[in-house]
Amino acid sequence: MLANAAVFVGTGYLLLRTADDPVRAGLLWSVNPLLISVLVVGGHLDTLVAGLAVSAIHLARSSTRWHHDLTVGGLIGLACGVMVSAGLLGVGLAWPLLRSGAWRPADRQACAAALTLAALYGVCGTHALAPLSVASRLVSAPSLSAVFDQFGTAVLGPHATAAIVSVLGPVVMLALAWALRRRAAPDAPSIIALPFALAFAWVLAAPWSMPW
Repeated sequence: MLANAAVFVGTGYLLLRTADDPVRAGLLWSVNPLLISVLVVGGHLDTLVAGLAVSAIHLARSSTRWHHDLTVGGLIGLACGVMVSAGLLGVGLAWPLLRSGAWRPADRQACAAALTLAALYGVCGTHALAPLSVASRLVSAPSLSAVFDQFGTAVLGPHATAAIVSVLGPVVMLALAWALRRRAAPDAPSIIALPFALAFAWVLAAPWSMPW
């Protein structure tokens, strides 16, 4: 919790110093009682992922040199090392670069992220990925898939339903991300709007999702 508090305060400081509207950033992050309760008091690692994500997006917005791209990729790799779902952040940051034809910055970010992640798993071992394969077939009560899971289990059986849910989850997530991106403000930078759309769609569509 102390480590989460330190990361939370550091992320809030970065947002206050760099946001176009510091007051709004402070209200939504630094003094937000919901985030303080979930990210600090909750004692989970999501605070670290959020801090790394904010840092990566901030640096990617002002990236002008090759070492900036490597740093962004390293931050993405570290975030993925904490929670693999942070890979959506890498996709959201790389997509605008690929669409604009900036292949080299995208390649540098991808290589740095992959090398960082490989180094982390080289230390921890690939057994750290075991919970991921298990969770891909689980459905939590607060998720949107809970009703389908209960109905499908009764009609098709648990194994068939789990297989369908694991396939439909990413499809629903991408559909929601597309809808959210279209609803974003026209002047919203893609480097911010795309990671937000993907992350928020994942929160809504992921079959196995905890309140934090």
